[in-house]
Amino acid sequence: MSQIKIMHMADIHFGRPTSGLDESKRNIRKQEMRSSFSAAIDMAKEKQVDVLLIAGDFFDSADTDKSTVNFIKNEFAKIPHIPVFISPGNHDPLGSAYNMLCDGECGNLTVFSAEGGCVEIPDKNLAVYGIGFDNEVVNTGIFKNIKVKDSTKINICVVHGELAANSDYNPITESDIAYSGMDYVALGHVHTYSGIKKAGDTFYAYSGTLEGGGFDECDEKGVILGTVSKESSSFEFVRLSRRCYRTVEIDVTDAKTLQDIIVMVKAAATDKNDLYKIVLTGRRPEKIPDGVIENEVDAFFVKVKDSTRGAYNLDELSGDYTIGGIFARNVLQRLENCDESEKEDLIKAADIVFDILSE
Repeated sequence: MSQIKIMHMADIHFGRPTSGLDESKRNIRKQEMRSSFSAAIDMAKEKQVDVLLIAGDFFDSADTDKSTVNFIKNEFAKIPHIPVFISPGNHDPLGSAYNMLCDGECGNLTVFSAEGGCVEIPDKNLAVYGIGFDNEVVNTGIFKNIKVKDSTKINICVVHGELAANSDYNPITESDIAYSGMDYVALGHVHTYSGIKKAGDTFYAYSGTLEGGGFDECDEKGVILGTVSKESSSFEFVRLSRRCYRTVEIDVTDAKTLQDIIVMVKAAATDKNDLYKIVLTGRRPEKIPDGVIENEVDAFFVKVKDSTRGAYNLDELSGDYTIGGIFARNVLQRLENCDESEKEDLIKAADIVFDILSE
């Protein structure tokens, strides 16, 4: 049975700035991005993959510094026996970054053009297809016309694009994927692992990025390792990210003191290596001072957002001759006469009304 081992990665965005961190931590994250890429290359070598697929946004822009390109060349030099296929994306359309990378030093590298192409590897009965961005906006589906030439081969495609009927970033539909006749389509553009999906007889997935770059890219990041054949295929997601961005919501209504809230936050921010956005919800009599909680939590980075709402007292409000007072009296009366199972819903409804009245 002929089968191909693949590694699929995407959206590494070499050179992108990391916002919200001080200079020291930005430099750490920059180095960790390189370390994660090195770990992926080492894994490709260790697992003896047959092809490495990089589905666009390899660089954060079409221009990049020479030191980054030299670093990448040195990494590719570790795996001269493994063909590397890249399809440029909307952040890194064909330009100076790829001109520097494709100077002939990396004999195992293929970067697909905007015209697309197919590279056949006869001894593995494999054909690798791809097509790249030549502009930051590609609102026509450049993947739509890609179709396998020989269905007896193992056919793989690497492409950057958005799963949508309409998009400025190479719109791709499940019908397009099924029509292609590929055995696997390696997608880039979405920074989160999508899980392995299937359209017709074609497997496809977004691998996500290697390292999160903000709180819109939470949780584990890594690569897809897979075995593709005409008979059966299998895939696994492998985490390589050094740290994770995590967003945690904590309802602090029942906290009596600031120290109680700090204890709750510490219980939620359990990994000192990660980056946390803590969103405090619920009701509090007063806002929480800036910086107090962050300084108490042992983690690489902590940002606290106070989204609590002001507390209110039904007994006090019920004495007012206002709409709020009339409503408070009605709520108190209902609370005295309703079942325990109804009280929670009634209090939630009262919360909404008092928030509206306080605006």
